[in-house]
Amino acid sequence: MKNNITSKTAGLAVLFAGMLLLSSCDTVSTSNDDPTGAFTVPKGFNFQTTTNVTLNLRASDIAAGSTVIRVYDGHPFMGGNIIRETPLTAGQSRTLNLSVGAHAQENLWVLSTLPSGLMSAHKVELSGSTAQVNVVTKRDESESDSGMLRGTFDDPGNHGFVTTGETAWAGLHGTGYTITNDFELGNTNFYENLCWVFAGGQVNGPSPITGQRAFQTQNPTENSFPNSVTTPWIEFNGTGTITFNWTQSGNPTSRRAILGLYYSDVHGNADTANPLYIQAYSANQSGVVMNATVDIPAHLTGVRRLVWNFLEVGGNNRGSLDDIVISGTLATTGAPACAPTGGSANQTEFVNHYPAANVFGTLAFEDNWPGFGDYDMNDLVLGYNIREITNANDEVIRIEMTHQIRAIGGVLRTGFGYQFPFEASAVASVNGQRLNTSLVSNDANGTEAGQDSAVVILWDNSTENMPTFSNVVPGRFTEYDVIESTITFNNPVPKSEVGNAPYNPFIFVHGIRNGEPFGGRGHEVHLKGMPPTSLADENIFGDASDASDPENGLYYQSKDGLNWAIHIPVPFVYPRSQTAITDAYTNFKAWAENGGTAFPDWYVDVEGNLNEEKVYRRPQN
Repeated sequence: MKNNITSKTAGLAVLFAGMLLLSSCDTVSTSNDDPTGAFTVPKGFNFQTTTNVTLNLRASDIAAGSTVIRVYDGHPFMGGNIIRETPLTAGQSRTLNLSVGAHAQENLWVLSTLPSGLMSAHKVELSGSTAQVNVVTKRDESESDSGMLRGTFDDPGNHGFVTTGETAWAGLHGTGYTITNDFELGNTNFYENLCWVFAGGQVNGPSPITGQRAFQTQNPTENSFPNSVTTPWIEFNGTGTITFNWTQSGNPTSRRAILGLYYSDVHGNADTANPLYIQAYSANQSGVVMNATVDIPAHLTGVRRLVWNFLEVGGNNRGSLDDIVISGTLATTGAPACAPTGGSANQTEFVNHYPAANVFGTLAFEDNWPGFGDYDMNDLVLGYNIREITNANDEVIRIEMTHQIRAIGGVLRTGFGYQFPFEASAVASVNGQRLNTSLVSNDANGTEAGQDSAVVILWDNSTENMPTFSNVVPGRFTEYDVIESTITFNNPVPKSEVGNAPYNPFIFVHGIRNGEPFGGRGHEVHLKGMPPTSLADENIFGDASDASDPENGLYYQSKDGLNWAIHIPVPFVYPRSQTAITDAYTNFKAWAENGGTAFPDWYVDVEGNLNEEKVYRRPQN
């Protein structure tokens, strides 16, 4: 009984401590107290964690036709993510203006994909913030070239393929319109980044048919075990051939293997009722290589995938597949989506990702402006992934957005939106808004009424599905609130007129502060240096800790040049409740005091950058 009483007493103490924490956050300060330890940043420094990069692309050396250019934030076949996508025709030039994380600007790559499937990767060599990139060579479709996929092959094994430190070229390549795979890259990750799909096997060296590598199945003991190879999306025209070699190895037991080759429907589902090739391999044929040639039937047209499927019956054996050559045209958007297109030459829409494909950037706000509060940058923490869909002229057709409300560390309510540089009349519609208060008034197209430029409010109450103080206290977690939105234009808008994401993001603050109604639609908080919208209450400028000077274009900064919001181009491990960002991140203060020249990667989640006891991480269980 005594132990139970002690346990309950301890539990009440913890609960009481938590109530004290929440009640202290509920009292919002408007004083000039600076919780950061009073440091000053250089004039003009806006806490920007991205840098602007200009890529001047030219296709003066490619053969007739077009190529699709994709810019990556790392090696395209070694984990890099797509940033930009645009077409180029022979003899054409195009300039891309990118906003990339300061940590990633030295690791940009450009990947060119021709209609034949040839891929050519180029490391971007910056001179200052500019690079010149000639995307392919005239030798593109008939012979190897050191300008193809270049990378260091660091396998120290005695494989006879390529020695450590040498460069290698590889890809989906061939003469004319063919797709090939000889598996000589030696790693499924490389081919998966080329949109091949593997199940139940690996690209290995023990049992090559030719060269040093082949796809090899696992050791299945029943025919339901999946072992397959699936091609990227390919455009077929009902002519040509498919050639490949395959074999089986294993102990001579009573077993056999069956290999089937199938084509998919337009959704990628294999038509197993109509195989292009099916062949049984008996036990006494172990090690015999089957050289297969399949005529592409006249009805096989359009964009499809091919699937080789191994079925094993009895025993313990492995199948191998090698030397694939397919008549067709590559028709995929490329990794990571690997979606079908009408063929590279016919692709009409291109996806431009911010900050990169499948990567979420972070927007973090303090809601106490114009007072300083605790400078923990977690009163509202958002993850964002933005996709600008462009046409062949690099004009924006629509903007697709995914936002995650990740943390709400303040007691006040917030709405969120973007201010754009183009006029509201350019917008046809906005889908996915969540507006349930009376604070926001929209025109028929979904843009906010009464604005001088296009303003889109995505939601007006961040706490609609998440309570206050979500995901700022260690050990506690609330599922993210996800909002999907799309902005569609009446007519394509030049990329230069749209600007770079995340544009001009802002919150507006409303609710109850110190027992009194507070804020409203006009109480906006923006990134430092970004202008307010036409509906912002400019009477707040200069109050409490704010030292904005609208006449000189200075907004949302303190007398020491500090900020109330920050943009991070990666998922950000933000500070715990009531922990200043200067305490949570070791190098933040030095970065800011030096105007961003020191520790430009201060926000990256690596040892030495942050204090684990002062940041919030999602619980693992």
